[in-house]
Amino acid sequence: MRSHLIDPALLRADRFNDFMESRQKKLLLLIEQAMGKSAYAGPMAEEGEDVESETLEGLSLPQA
Repeated sequence: MRSHLIDPALLRADRFNDFMESRQKKLLLLIEQAMGKSAYAGPMAEEGEDVESETLEGLSLPQA
């Protein structure tokens, strides 16, 4: 599992949030090494607005 950047100790201890944080940091470091530059690691702004499926009923895409 370590080859997939998974810390089995965190999984065995049922520490999912710690597991996710650890893996995200390790994956970001791997990406940075591949790109040869740093990557943004801050909070991501949400895009768009959630729309209930009921609101979408009756809407259709324009024909091309």
